[in-house]
Amino acid sequence: MVKTLLILTILTTLTFAACSTSDSESNSDSSSSSGEALSTGKTGTLQEPKVYINKLLVGDGNAQGGASEKQSKCDDTISHCVRKKVPHSIWDTITESIRAYNPESQRKEPFCEINEHKNGAGVPFEIGTKIEVIGAPTNDCQHTMIMRPGMPLSKLPTALVKVKVLEGPNKGLEGWTWSSAIAVDGK
Repeated sequence: MVKTLLILTILTTLTFAACSTSDSESNSDSSSSSGEALSTGKTGTLQEPKVYINKLLVGDGNAQGGASEKQSKCDDTISHCVRKKVPHSIWDTITESIRAYNPESQRKEPFCEINEHKNGAGVPFEIGTKIEVIGAPTNDCQHTMIMRPGMPLSKLPTALVKVKVLEGPNKGLEGWTWSSAIAVDGK
């Protein structure tokens, strides 16, 4: 009886994990890498995206050794953090999934996926362009996986938000970009 229940539980869990991918078209809230809330309806300007890789994080995303919560945070002032260059782009399509951050991890987390092989390259944006936040992924992903032709797959500790361009040659363009690429008006 216990063995049957255990097998049934494992199969149910695997089924949910395998079926947890969806295309995203949501209007919920998200947050930038600085922790600032990016609610639907807020306006701002596009800025240089800031995505950091924490060299202390290993395996399932836990800090190595006895690293404190403060050490796990990253910005330009912390020596164990490396800034990762990401494209200044807006993508019209993302996919949401649940996956491990790396192969050694036992913990699965929500991811946003950008696949330029399947959906084409994003539209480059100009820094300083006025935008409005119009949505966030339904799975509240705080990690993004980007697949680009000629580049290795990258898993990044950053969220995406859906924006609408309010000015310039791409006025009216709606799509997804890095949450850290938005400087919210009035902040």
